[in-house]
Amino acid sequence: MALMDEFKEERESIKNKSTKEKLSYFWYYYKWWVILPIIIVIIGGNLIHTIATKPKILLDGMYINIDNLDTTHALDTMNTSFVEEQGYDSEKYIIAYNPNHVYLTEEQKSSAPDSFDDPSLNKYAVQSVVAQLGAKSLNFIVGPTESLLALDSNQLFADLTTILTEEQQALYESYYIYLDEANTIPILIDISKCEALQEVYDEYYDSIAIGIINDQNEMDIMLKFVDYLMEE
Repeated sequence: MALMDEFKEERESIKNKSTKEKLSYFWYYYKWWVILPIIIVIIGGNLIHTIATKPKILLDGMYINIDNLDTTHALDTMNTSFVEEQGYDSEKYIIAYNPNHVYLTEEQKSSAPDSFDDPSLNKYAVQSVVAQLGAKSLNFIVGPTESLLALDSNQLFADLTTILTEEQQALYESYYIYLDEANTIPILIDISKCEALQEVYDEYYDSIAIGIINDQNEMDIMLKFVDYLMEE
């Protein structure tokens, strides 16, 4: 019997079956034609919803050398407060940050917390910085002054005299941390007085500073964040 004749005979036999048998037949042969489009619609809908509701990142940074990650709630509170102070909805706009990276100088390694006892930590931190720089997504790094100075061997941070406003330079000059011993190129600002950071970083470090990435598109909001940290 030809294939088309078999199909014709099969269709004729279905006409005489009950509704339940017809539905069973349809489900047996066509269920995946029904299920797959539904799955695609659900996945697509979830993806669209996720993209549409994903908070916009105002700034993206790194807080390095945090020994106790349980204290990062202080960073969340601080960052959220800044976002709201700028007039943004904190559910729609955020300051993203990575608290998991560690970069130690040789002197720091000798007395570092046990949680930092991994020779690969510096490498991972540098790799993350390079990746974010390549994606132009990194705006700032906060951490111990010695660590940031060591990280800046590739001229990572901006010369503060070229990016801060005249008013900011007058306010923060006494907090400058310089790249060179001649004190000619300020690249960090000492923000140790920031109360939220005092909760995150213990007395193990002499000072905590912020370095601002040189090449970025969000410099206006970045400078406002510096003001906020210095007021905390």
